Amino acid sequence: MIELDPIKHSVRTGGRLAVLQPLTFLLFKKLHEEQNQTVSIEALTHDVWEGVTVSPDALKQRVFLLRKDLEKAGMDPHMVQSVRGKGYRLAIAENTAPWWKSNRLGSAVAAVGLLLLVTFVVRMALISEYQPPDNNRAVFWVAGLEDSSLALGETPVQAWRNKLTGLDRVNFVYGDFNADQGLAQQARGSRAAIVSFWEFYSEDDKFFVRMQIIEPKSAVILRSDVAGIANDERMQAVMHSQARVIDALLASGLLPLTREQLTDTSHPVWDQLRKISNPA
Repeated sequence: MIELDPIKHSVRTGGRLAVLQPLTFLLFKKLHEEQNQTVSIEALTHDVWEGVTVSPDALKQRVFLLRKDLEKAGMDPHMVQSVRGKGYRLAIAENTAPWWKSNRLGSAVAAVGLLLLVTFVVRMALISEYQPPDNNRAVFWVAGLEDSSLALGETPVQAWRNKLTGLDRVNFVYGDFNADQGLAQQARGSRAAIVSFWEFYSEDDKFFVRMQIIEPKSAVILRSDVAGIANDERMQAVMHSQARVIDALLASGLLPLTREQLTDTSHPVWDQLRKISNPA
């Protein structure tokens, strides 16, 4: 039997307790209300985020966090099942007795499970020493330049490409930005350590470019500057500053981020990245 506490945002079953984040609790609650039934992606995003439009990726990330919290509490994370192309369901077996009591070979199976657990712990200890390989790939994308009225922007774009290409630490890649796919989705699939994204726009008959430095796996904007295209002095100053930041980020050894760092927004690495990106 599963007990939910909406005040403490907790889930209790079989003597185990998982305290969840509010959004994660709402997700579990919705699945629990429709247990053993598939709940559509649209229904989940609507109820969990209370009408605020979010992408399926946000739901996928929230399911990942839910499974992780259940596993930490000693519960079966696989009770939250994905139904390809449809949504998710909470699979609750009618027999809630612990699995090791439900068959005669329980002792043997438990011994095998213990052996696997020990192997897993040893393996994780070895993996914890692993450091991801250096990744100095910097991707540069431009949006809005196709507007003929922003043709003046071609000159600073070329200057920026030359500046990035000239950095010894950077493996520079200039790619086509797909506005239909979305920045966050493209960034996560870029296999880059850092993304430089320029967005041209007009305001009051003046032309500007917003220059952003983005951590691609999380799509978090680490730095954002705006300059008028006609203001060459400002453009040069911003490009110089952003080039120094990209060089420093790649030299820091903090990138690429680990899975733990990506899922924990309070991890110290985020403060380090922001300090490097926005020096005093």
